[in-house]
Amino acid sequence: MKRLLYIIILITLPMYSQNKWEMTRNVNSVPKKLECPDSNNCFVTVQFGENWTNYQAIYKSEDQGNSWYLLSKFENNLYSSDMSCHDSSSIFLSYNYTDTILKSTNSGQDFELINLNLRSRIGIEYVSMYNKDVGVLTNTFILITKDGWESFKEFRLDTSYGKIMSYRNPVMVNDSILYVTVGKGGVNILQLNINSLEYSLYKVDVNSFYSGNLCKVTEKLFFICGWSNDIAGGSCRDAIYKSTDGGKNWRRVLDLYNDRKFNDTLRNPFGLQQIAFKDSLTGIAVGQFGTIIYTYDGGESWIYESVNPPGIRTPATMMVRYAGTVPIIATFFGHLFRMVEDNLAPGLEDIYTISGRVWEGDKGQPNIPVFLGYRVTMTDTDGYYKFTRLKKGSYTVKAMNKYHDNPLSKFYYKPFEYSPLQYDIELTHDTSGFDFNATDLRTYHTISGYVVDTDGKGMADIDVRFARSVLTPDGLGLADTITKTDATGKFEFLNIESYKTWDITPVHDNFKFSPLKHTVRLISNDSTDLKFTGTPTTSVWESSEDRGIVVSPNPASDFITISIPEINHRVNPMVDKVQIFDMLGLEVISTPSASQPPTGEGNLKIDVSHLPAGVYFIRIGNIVEKFVKI
Repeated sequence: MKRLLYIIILITLPMYSQNKWEMTRNVNSVPKKLECPDSNNCFVTVQFGENWTNYQAIYKSEDQGNSWYLLSKFENNLYSSDMSCHDSSSIFLSYNYTDTILKSTNSGQDFELINLNLRSRIGIEYVSMYNKDVGVLTNTFILITKDGWESFKEFRLDTSYGKIMSYRNPVMVNDSILYVTVGKGGVNILQLNINSLEYSLYKVDVNSFYSGNLCKVTEKLFFICGWSNDIAGGSCRDAIYKSTDGGKNWRRVLDLYNDRKFNDTLRNPFGLQQIAFKDSLTGIAVGQFGTIIYTYDGGESWIYESVNPPGIRTPATMMVRYAGTVPIIATFFGHLFRMVEDNLAPGLEDIYTISGRVWEGDKGQPNIPVFLGYRVTMTDTDGYYKFTRLKKGSYTVKAMNKYHDNPLSKFYYKPFEYSPLQYDIELTHDTSGFDFNATDLRTYHTISGYVVDTDGKGMADIDVRFARSVLTPDGLGLADTITKTDATGKFEFLNIESYKTWDITPVHDNFKFSPLKHTVRLISNDSTDLKFTGTPTTSVWESSEDRGIVVSPNPASDFITISIPEINHRVNPMVDKVQIFDMLGLEVISTPSASQPPTGEGNLKIDVSHLPAGVYFIRIGNIVEKFVKI
């Protein structure tokens, strides 16, 4: 039985009315993938039974989600992971923890079971087919077929540094080019030519970001949604990035902790899971616990629903796709919805704009959310913001501190205030100059302590590393800096921002230290009582005569000089070159020999001017050292 659901926007702004949705089916099972290959046909694959492995089924709609019927059912005790339908006649299903896929080329009437004999325990996580013959399967590998899985070849990035990559959210742009997110969290985009295996890697963000879904709108326009900056209890920020150059460069268009401080609406902020676009302007993203957001300006701003309809209030997972112009949503509880009226879309008469800038001193403040009711945009790199496609009427504009997070005191942090608090605007024409000024509320403290030997005497010239304990998806702490102890063994870090967590770690080739590190969180006072005790090491592996290399300058911009001591070939007889790896473990520079440096004085000078800024690793045999390119 169908139910009409009204999503009421509980504010008085003239641009908001209500959206009208219809629940057209309850499949009483867990949807795993929703696909709409054309304007009329949609497929949803679902799981039944204990742990959702007793059997799977596929439901199909041929009328844009208005009605659904059971198409196929499988009792194979497999855990469905993904589905790809490039058209209404071809369906491919993949499964976790197995080498098996299912394939149909007659609209799901019959399925062929294909065992790929991978000898892999992790199975296949994702499938993306460009047509019935060409496509990929991914997990910690990329499998490529051009004959419908009669045969395939395997691709992996060269991760000789030792990392295992995960390849998620594959999208076949055409019959040759694959896009897939790479690395922990998927903060990198791999563009792979499946014919030549030539590839490019592009970074979405250097900060903590985890991808939920990659969406191709055109061959140049891409969006990726997910979550960023995990907070207490796994909560996080809604995050969306946009690329207009085929994935080479990405811009953050949403970064918001969506809780009561945003719109006084009860919801749990756990990020976004899937995103879909009708065209280059109109799209929808969905998340956990009923989060639905819309864009009508190509992702430059997003409108949050204020009231969730029954059936999509608390699901852990939601999916969204467009059947032509009609958006379809599937929820974790098996409810299937279609939108029957979109009253939030701007009309032809909605032509006005509101714009301004957020200032921090004499510079614009980037990546700050600015609100117009339930609509939010982000300031650009120069602090500018703009709302477009508005109708005449009354509006309130506010700048919000994106770090004003959880009300739990440990995580409650407000580094800036903005004035004025808001602008109340009567819009009759294009308006600009609605600027906000940021007042810095941050406080700063000192971290200091001593490094002593086993007799309690201060140890001079010991490197002490200082790094934020916020880990990037590549696994390294941010804000990594080094100081040295003075003649008394004292180290000191000044002007450290409060309400953040820092790791303090002494480092020396000839000593090990207890404790290995101190983790410090500054709230309102300095931390001046840290103490490390150094004990000499005797192992040949820990001796600087056998393993030490010195990189200078560090950080470096143009060249680095590597000071290489005499190599003990009894310990490491295989040393024949110097290798430099990026954060993905990919080799970016290799020299022919480390045993005979070009300078003839045990120093090797390497040009790094062409490398992008970031952290890199130098390896000589079993010796690894880090340097920073600026």
